[in-house]
Amino acid sequence: MKTPPFLISASLLFWGLQTKLFLIAIPIVLAIESAKIINLRWDFSYLELKRISDICTIIFIGTLVWHIFSARSTHLIYLVIECLPVSFFPLILAQCYSSKNELDIRAMSLILRKQEKERTPLYMNLTYPYFSLCVLSATAANNRTNILYITIFLLSCFALFSIRPKRYSILLWILILIFGGLIGYIGSIGLNRFQLFLEQKSLEWFYDTENTDADPYQNITAIGEIGTLKQSDKILFRVEAKDEDIPLLLREASYTIYKFSRWFSKNDNFINLFPEGNIIKWDLLSFKGSGKKIKISSLIKNGKGILKLPLGVFKIDGLSDLKISKNSLGTVKVEEVPGLIKYDVWFNPEISNDSPPDKNDLFIPEQEKAVVHEIANKLSLNSIPTDEAMKRIRLFFLHNFSYSLNLNSKNENENSPIEFFLKKSKSGHCEYFATATVLLLRAGGIPARYSTGFMVTEFSVWENKFLVRKRDAHAWSIAYVNGVWVNFDTTPPIIESSKENNISQFMSDLWEWVVFSISNLRWQIAANKNKDFLKWLIFPLIIILIFRLYIPKKSKRTVSKEISSSFLPIYTGKDSCFYEIELLLNDLGYKRNNWETFSNWVHRINVPNLQEILKIHYRYRFDPIGISQEEKTKFHLLVKECKLNIFSYYKRL
Repeated sequence: MKTPPFLISASLLFWGLQTKLFLIAIPIVLAIESAKIINLRWDFSYLELKRISDICTIIFIGTLVWHIFSARSTHLIYLVIECLPVSFFPLILAQCYSSKNELDIRAMSLILRKQEKERTPLYMNLTYPYFSLCVLSATAANNRTNILYITIFLLSCFALFSIRPKRYSILLWILILIFGGLIGYIGSIGLNRFQLFLEQKSLEWFYDTENTDADPYQNITAIGEIGTLKQSDKILFRVEAKDEDIPLLLREASYTIYKFSRWFSKNDNFINLFPEGNIIKWDLLSFKGSGKKIKISSLIKNGKGILKLPLGVFKIDGLSDLKISKNSLGTVKVEEVPGLIKYDVWFNPEISNDSPPDKNDLFIPEQEKAVVHEIANKLSLNSIPTDEAMKRIRLFFLHNFSYSLNLNSKNENENSPIEFFLKKSKSGHCEYFATATVLLLRAGGIPARYSTGFMVTEFSVWENKFLVRKRDAHAWSIAYVNGVWVNFDTTPPIIESSKENNISQFMSDLWEWVVFSISNLRWQIAANKNKDFLKWLIFPLIIILIFRLYIPKKSKRTVSKEISSSFLPIYTGKDSCFYEIELLLNDLGYKRNNWETFSNWVHRINVPNLQEILKIHYRYRFDPIGISQEEKTKFHLLVKECKLNIFSYYKRL
């Protein structure tokens, strides 16, 4: 098969540009194209091809080992695929300088090598396989742009041009290719969205099987990891609040000590709380002033969880017959929960029920101390008032940093993740901003803690409530200002493209609403807030029972067993005259055996013109078109003549 010129070189240059291995691609291209100038050719023996294949294997294994010990990346498989054109370069080079322009592929397979004595040589042109390999390796770089698809499409057209069908015009061939390219592009978008859909559902399944509540003793962050943080749209709880209180930060836990991308709360035991007066009211703080009120509804798994509460909460209402405990950092645990809990929360941002700061709230790890103090000195945090210091920190992150869930920057100097974030990447998710803010506040002499929870922003017109999803999970810092712990969130505003209201998301939200509504109904019945519900439920049940017992059933329509003869299948050819000859010969003793076909029978008895009659009979019997009127007339004449010949022959006998 003759391949287009420069096909391999074009695909190699494309591979080098995509994978940033252009300096490797150029020498390979020169070595391949030089074969068109150099007239030397070799007739490689089977043994020599085996050695060349072994060299390719060694290069491949060496590349794999190199990436394992140097990159140490979760994208190891992609890095190995990127280097496949280098691994198999000796084979394509051998083909370019081979006298046959093709290679015996038995040398490339261990299975075929074992059968080399039993098999003849299997020659194959490796141009198109190597071209496909280069395109595959180029896509492993994961440069998701339209230019990538267009370039692959053009290279494919170039590769297929020489083997196009010559009986069709070039214009028609081009139109078909363009149509196929458009269908492929639409299909690639669909596959990408289907992949994202599967990842989303896998994430939701994982969160369904795992406890999504925070660990009050430690928080394992994604700081320092490489990749993209996956987020789930699963609804976790619902909030009823006034619009002026939104966005609202609801905290689960706080931590004081940071080490190796983890936050800890040391020696922080939980103390059981007891309701005062009414059994469903819980006072977390002795406060007689006014405050704001919100209502939270949440499904709790395994009978225990952590309450989502705003900072400055002083009273909780609606939690009856539960075991509640609280630690000094403001985390509130509930146990013996039946399933759904609904509770009212009163809070005032100007008060705090967290413990006063101690030495841990000013602790800065040794690994981050240098860079944190460097930035604190640039911002003069130690020589200005607390309010001004917090303002400078907020503006520092707002003007110089960006929010991102993509963590693909490489920490080449092995700096701490926070140092790399503050000095190099300047991009990250909320855990980076919250951790860096806590350490900068501490460097400025301001006690600070790391908090995790959720940000409430999404309002549902359908439910008339604010929905909080798993992707709304958030981390921020709290600072001790004027004797009160206050929220201090420095994560830049997230500019999100409008989310598509696809049918799968709608159905998922609808199902979760149904589950929540059923749980809410059970909760109301258990709380005796809907005690008349069962009385109203019995009426439709009685109506259904009466309908089933006293309404006569409709008789089923009977279908006549008599079937019109017009619907019976018609078998053509049963009136064939050939059967008259068969009956006549049977009477004369020339019977056809049960296992014998008509053709064999006619050949055995050797009656003149009977073979021609049988052919017309077969057409009349089995051909859907049948035979014409003229052929029928001829058929009858041949049968009549054949019968007369048979009679005259046996009459003479």
